[in-house]
Amino acid sequence: MNTLKPYLLDLSIDQIGYLPDMRCPTCGARLIAKDGQLYRPFQALIGPAQEYDRCFGYLAFDCTCPLNLSQEDTPSLGGTLRVARLGDAVIPIDFVTIGDTTLSKYRTTAREVNAARLLQAVRFLAAHADLERLAGSDTLKMVIYAVAGGASPDAAYEVIQNILAGRLPARKVLRLSSDARTGAPTK
Repeated sequence: MNTLKPYLLDLSIDQIGYLPDMRCPTCGARLIAKDGQLYRPFQALIGPAQEYDRCFGYLAFDCTCPLNLSQEDTPSLGGTLRVARLGDAVIPIDFVTIGDTTLSKYRTTAREVNAARLLQAVRFLAAHADLERLAGSDTLKMVIYAVAGGASPDAAYEVIQNILAGRLPARKVLRLSSDARTGAPTK
């Protein structure tokens, strides 16, 4: 536990999972797509969007396990996990609510605690996740996940057009070997 910031999480490497292979941490159930998406990015419904909003979202598993979302008011949240995400790497993240009784002893707001926890989780992923699975430099994979996460297909098409036009290096983006052909065959 962090004595200066006791509201931070105790994270461990064994909590890290990777898309699309992540399993329910309780029962091992597989991920399922909800609304056509394996990973559903957070959407700020009230208040201004925060810079960290794109780093967290939700995974749904084919189970009803009580995970880290409150099911008291919404039983349909069973099997849903709130996660921080960096590339393909994800880690569960618990948030506090406005009514959390521990907030008074932290002398901070729920929003500040949650932002600190998310920042902590993303930094933890950057330091401990498998570098090959972070996908930060794999442009094509990021485009595919962005579209799956709700980004505009037009934006994805533009990135792919830039790859095809040579404005983005195809070998690097697609992680091709130096002897792989990237042009159209000539007759």
